[in-house]
Amino acid sequence: MASLANPKFPFPSTINVANFVTLKLNDNNYLLWETQVVSLIESQDLLGFLMGETIAPPKMSTSESGATVNNPDYTSWVRTDRLVKSWIVGTLSEEVLGHAVGLQTAAEVWTALTNHFKQSSIAREFDLLAQLQHIRKGNNPLPTYLRNFKSICDQLHAIGKPVSDSTKVFRLLEGLDESYEPFKTTMFRPPIPLYTEVVPQLQSYELRIKRHSSPAPDVSMAFVSQRGRGSNRHRGRGRGHNFNSRGRGFPQTTQGGRSEGYQSTPPPGADRAALTSSTGNNPLTCQICKKRGHDALRCWFRFDNSYQSDDIPRGLASLHITDVHDDEWHPDTGANAHITDKPDRCYFYRGSLALGLHSRLY
Repeated sequence: MASLANPKFPFPSTINVANFVTLKLNDNNYLLWETQVVSLIESQDLLGFLMGETIAPPKMSTSESGATVNNPDYTSWVRTDRLVKSWIVGTLSEEVLGHAVGLQTAAEVWTALTNHFKQSSIAREFDLLAQLQHIRKGNNPLPTYLRNFKSICDQLHAIGKPVSDSTKVFRLLEGLDESYEPFKTTMFRPPIPLYTEVVPQLQSYELRIKRHSSPAPDVSMAFVSQRGRGSNRHRGRGRGHNFNSRGRGFPQTTQGGRSEGYQSTPPPGADRAALTSSTGNNPLTCQICKKRGHDALRCWFRFDNSYQSDDIPRGLASLHITDVHDDEWHPDTGANAHITDKPDRCYFYRGSLALGLHSRLY
């Protein structure tokens, strides 16, 4: 037990490596794996065993009586070294584990892994540089593009060929498509920002693009009416309850609230039933209020915007527009309001058209 407590060579056997190293080393994640392993070993003050700086003491020593005995320091060193080695081997995947077979010390295992994954292979370097030069976002989501780009840079760093910050910025922006031209132009203006500054700005620009490119509402939905009564929809500036419209064919309300045309509501004391009773057995049915005894021209609700028939919402809701993109020409009907999905199609036509028997429409 004395060897386990040797202050020269600590023996932290209670460490659960899986809590600190969450990755299994493979051919694609060496840099991340190395970061986790080195952090763990440094925290236990055992980095010298990994780098080969903590040299093993002599295996045998001489006692006070002059006899040759086993060196307890060597025994403590071996225990600690094998503990560090087990930490490393326990975090290797099956495809990498073969590189540690036959090696004795933790430093030998670490050196073998370093030489394999960090070797300055010219072919590997050129392949990664070619990938970095030709990487494009294409149809990939932005997070996928950023992840692939960083993976190439990390692999170059792992073989000892790190990419400069300015090169990262240039290659990252060059891989974007034409929809990012405003952003690229801004970023290329001196001074060139750092790579760590470009990435969050690019992500923010992507969010703005998605927000402004949200689909417009369906044009046909504009024809669906919501049923409502009692709301004040009068648009006129006259006093009282007179209907006031500035369109064609409607009488204008005077300043005193009088109108020469029809009123939206009957005057005080007027009997609406008079319309029906005065007509006797008149079979007419009003097209506006659906009551019998009068026609639409004599209906009190003729010019009342706040009145809505029960059939109107159902009729509009059941309306099916087969083609909202009408390419036909329509002459001016005299209306002062139009509904169209493309306002630029409404214009003044100065020419003439021949209709019917040589008649002309100007």
